[in-house]
Amino acid sequence: MTIYAIASERPDALKAAIERVYPTSHFFLNTTKLWFVTDNASPRDVALKLNVADGVVAGQVMVMATEDYFGWANKELWPWLHAAAANE
Repeated sequence: MTIYAIASERPDALKAAIERVYPTSHFFLNTTKLWFVTDNASPRDVALKLNVADGVVAGQVMVMATEDYFGWANKELWPWLHAAAANE
């Protein structure tokens, strides 16, 4: 399973779509307004599933696949990322 980092200029607008499409496979890092979701689709297909590919719903949106990660963040993020990466 690929982990996607999704950033939006309107994270509140993106929230409903992510919770609907990825109800059990998402993590919101509130301090940076960044979502993480897992999927086997391409970044484009993830944006299409969320209905954010046209910039209307959530403004400027970036869907980025990650192969590796490192950083300093919410301690709840790391177990989630580890479990998501293990589901490959």
